[in-house]
Amino acid sequence: PPTPDCWSTAKSFDHNLTAKSPRGRSDEIMQQVVMVRDTLQAEYQQWCDTVPPKPLSGTRPTSDELSVLRKYGMARKKWIADLDANERAQIGVWRAEADSKRKERAKQQHAASKLAAKKARDWTVCRHWLRTGTCLYGNSCKFKHEGFEASSSTASTSTSTASVRSSLQHRSRTRPNRTNGNRMSEFRRFLLDTYGEDRLGEGSGVVEVSAGIHGGTSFELVNLNGIRCTAIEPRGPLRLSKRRRMLKNGIYHKTMPLQKYNSIGMDDVVDGNCSNGSYDTTGRAPRHWRAFFGKWMMMEPSTIQKHLEASLRSAATLKGAAATASGHDEEYCCYGCEDSCIDGSDSDSGGDDDNDGVEAAVDEEQKAGGGGNSNSSLCGVSSQGATSSEREANEAHLPPDASEVSATIQSASVLIGLHPDQPTGDICDVALALSKPFAVVPCCVFHKLYPGRKLPDGTSVKTYDQLLDWIRAKDSRIRTHTLGFGGRSVVLYFDPSWTRE
Repeated sequence: PPTPDCWSTAKSFDHNLTAKSPRGRSDEIMQQVVMVRDTLQAEYQQWCDTVPPKPLSGTRPTSDELSVLRKYGMARKKWIADLDANERAQIGVWRAEADSKRKERAKQQHAASKLAAKKARDWTVCRHWLRTGTCLYGNSCKFKHEGFEASSSTASTSTSTASVRSSLQHRSRTRPNRTNGNRMSEFRRFLLDTYGEDRLGEGSGVVEVSAGIHGGTSFELVNLNGIRCTAIEPRGPLRLSKRRRMLKNGIYHKTMPLQKYNSIGMDDVVDGNCSNGSYDTTGRAPRHWRAFFGKWMMMEPSTIQKHLEASLRSAATLKGAAATASGHDEEYCCYGCEDSCIDGSDSDSGGDDDNDGVEAAVDEEQKAGGGGNSNSSLCGVSSQGATSSEREANEAHLPPDASEVSATIQSASVLIGLHPDQPTGDICDVALALSKPFAVVPCCVFHKLYPGRKLPDGTSVKTYDQLLDWIRAKDSRIRTHTLGFGGRSVVLYFDPSWTRE
């Protein structure tokens, strides 16, 4: 029998009968209400059972499928429009109940699939080897690897586990699992292997172009190696709260085989002590220049000042959106720049994979003034050489004056860029002109933005491989290496001390 709430809702289906009926006819009224509800529920269930099948996700429906769906939708809307308010309210209650049951079934199926994958996995097999085919611990790993510790049964089990893992659909349903989340750490380790920590710490330190809103590789160099870094990123301020939590929680010091790349240990982070001085456990931010990068940064200070002011005006208009080529193009370096820059210069986008999303909020630490973007008091890096104007400029997320820009670029130890997009060519050109080492990981080509890029044989640069050939053609000493992450992972690096081939 209907509950009192259902009775109060359903009895109004026949207002005249309810209003005029005496008390003795309540049973007859109840029967009529139940009959009306059952009839309505049967009609609603019939509409639900006759829903045309929807096309699969990611596929384009045919014209016949669209016609059937359109006819069904129009008929169902007409049926609902003919009902009164109480009937529509009751249908809304049934629809909410059906959605709740459907979500509960989906949750149970997802839990069952995870449990099946967990049971199918052999927990004696190294999960890193199972996922990537490699393990940093090698033969010293306490889990099994194929070839030297795994038996035939383990190998067959690991194969079945891999098939189960591959059968699980990614949550986005439209893209594969992300495999480049460690790209900044991989890039940092490559820099340390190639140039060494002492070399990277010379002069004004590392200059990273298009560092990204999250600090890029510079944050790790500053806090794990004590190397002074300058991050050139037109957006700001830097959002470092996540990376600071990772540093405080020991994520960067978790894998023992990689601790040889960390000159600042976890004990120094926790205790706040360092052999070379005090250490800020919140995580120092790299010096941040909120400006565009270009060849004008290696010119005379008077020329730099003119371009710097225009670049600052352009960067100030960005509020989290990608710094696209509307700020820099082939003819002008930035908004409001009357004089043309060096022909063929690239420009900054700051649009790597780590920069997507809208910069709608600023870190609370930075709002409170506790997360200023300077690294003048790093372990092993003296703050005595930093001027007060430089420190104020860093805290304001703005570059210093033209003389400081010129001195920093001229004395930089190496210029780097991880997926810098438009300024890729400028990084190489500036480093070659100043005889500075550089390391860039190109990503997008922008062949329509830079139609003047030509290979030695006159071919226009339109593909990723052609972009790599175009950079390598700048100097025979430029070398190539593939980093250990997914996506565009080829790094082109240069050292003026190398002999020409």
